[in-house]
Amino acid sequence: MPNLALLVDDVVSQLYPLTKSKFLIGRVTTCDIYIDDTSVSSCHAAILVVPNPLLDGYDDIVIEDLQSRNGTYVNEERIHRCILKPNDVISIGWSKFKLLDDRSEGRESTVLMMLDE
Repeated sequence: MPNLALLVDDVVSQLYPLTKSKFLIGRVTTCDIYIDDTSVSSCHAAILVVPNPLLDGYDDIVIEDLQSRNGTYVNEERIHRCILKPNDVISIGWSKFKLLDDRSEGRESTVLMMLDE
């Protein structure tokens, strides 16, 4: 099961299992992942769990910036929307998260074999 890990000084301090199709990240307490930081927008970003079009039964983890003022970063690059890979680091305000996903072992080689056919 994929998890979003909140990092504090590069150590996992909390895990958020990605068990729903949509998780909101932001500064309001009604968000699934609440960040108490004034540099974070009310509804800053969303994590989406969407079916992969090539691998039946496999879901992609997508992050989407929700027009935040200060942006959402994946591996230090500002994004609007992207598919996350295991160990990608997400920066929202002063908070850092890492995608932990043990389902992905061997996935890249499987996709490459399917594309070669």
